[in-house]
Amino acid sequence: MGLKLFSRESSKTSKASIAILADGVYVANGHTPESSAFRWAFRAATWSSPLDTPLKEAVKEAGIEGLSVQLVFGQGQYQSLQLDMPEVPREEWPTALPFLVKDLVNDSPTNLAVDGTKHLQSNKIQAYIVRKERLRQILAACESANVTVAGVTVEEHVLGHLVAKEGSEMLFYRQGEAPFIAAAFHQQTHCFQRQLRSIQPPLSGDNVNALVLESLALEMQRSLDYLSAQLKGSPARQVSICCDREQDQQIAEQLEQRLGIKAVPLFADLGLPMGALIAAAGCMPSQLDLYPEDMRPRREWLSLNTMVGCWLLCSVGLIAGWAWLQQVQQDETAQLSQLEIQRSQLQTQITDLSELLASREPSEFKQRYAARLEQNIADTELSMNALVTHDKSLAVGYAGVMADLAQIYRPEISIQRIAIKGEQMDISGYTANAEDVPIWVQDFAGQPHLYERGFRQLNIQRDEDDRLAFSLQTHNAQHSVSR
Repeated sequence: MGLKLFSRESSKTSKASIAILADGVYVANGHTPESSAFRWAFRAATWSSPLDTPLKEAVKEAGIEGLSVQLVFGQGQYQSLQLDMPEVPREEWPTALPFLVKDLVNDSPTNLAVDGTKHLQSNKIQAYIVRKERLRQILAACESANVTVAGVTVEEHVLGHLVAKEGSEMLFYRQGEAPFIAAAFHQQTHCFQRQLRSIQPPLSGDNVNALVLESLALEMQRSLDYLSAQLKGSPARQVSICCDREQDQQIAEQLEQRLGIKAVPLFADLGLPMGALIAAAGCMPSQLDLYPEDMRPRREWLSLNTMVGCWLLCSVGLIAGWAWLQQVQQDETAQLSQLEIQRSQLQTQITDLSELLASREPSEFKQRYAARLEQNIADTELSMNALVTHDKSLAVGYAGVMADLAQIYRPEISIQRIAIKGEQMDISGYTANAEDVPIWVQDFAGQPHLYERGFRQLNIQRDEDDRLAFSLQTHNAQHSVSR
């Protein structure tokens, strides 16, 4: 089974995750274990001992210092309850659910962090409960390890990312020294799970007891039957197996023989412990978040130091702005004075030049003579332009063009009209097949008088008598063929 489910990208996917499980702390750097960049670390720890040192070591080994992480609580550190759908909006569940479960867990709502997900039964939800005291301890350890907690979820919720997206599936697993667990999922949504306390290891190897395997098969069959009854027509398609310190392939073969359902090892090719897979799954998007708003760190924007700093910055800015405006005003005043002096000098020059121009006004005779000269120059320019624009080809003739056309004569091409004006040349006629004209045009390359014309447009179409007419032109246009 591959890790296609882990490879989905999402804007809410975290880069790192920390799983606090029964045997210690697991840290995953990346949500794709099959990637070469994926790193994970483990440090053994107990729930009663401080987690600061093992968490710091695992975070440093995985290389996630300074990153934002998802926190995953393992079995035994949270409670799971099935409740009726509360009559409040989904975003208000973290506030309302603690009051709904307080009598069930015998604790004050202020001491509980509660969130939930919709159950397969439309009128039910699956609620998860974590005590804030335990959550504060883990958050403090994360802060000392230089990581920021972005969200909090639980083991059985993230396990859905380990199974197929479509259909129903049973997951039989064991994490560390914890009891064996059978968990059921439908479309990656957790349905139920059972701790199989009556099943004791080993389940594989040479010393396995056949009675233990029979008991296991019986327990798994009960779980499969219950899942089928819950889903009503959508039975589990397979059983996935991932048990630490066991041979998953051997267990899969034994269960498949006894249950008559497909049983496969879960990610056997990776060789990762179940804790590392749980940590990697914790990086995936989660609808569950047990990190209440009242416990998230808040920054005091209106503290005394902040206000004093703002006032100092504003004062410095105002003083600097006033000084800059004063300097600009002085520069503009000096520039204005200089421009006034220049204006006076230019006005004096204008007056002197006007007087000089008046004294040198030409006579009426000279003005009429200049007008006649200008008319003669204009007439000469018109004559010269006529000579320049004269069509040189009229002097040369068109014998070369006609000779080139005779050289490339084709019986299937009938030329009806040739028009030449300067550098432009149009040829039109009839053809038997549309394909003959492009072939004929290709022969122009060997005829200098035709090739230098640079034909740019070819049109082929039927005329009113249904004859196939063509026209070839030298002026620019897009090549088009129509029928």
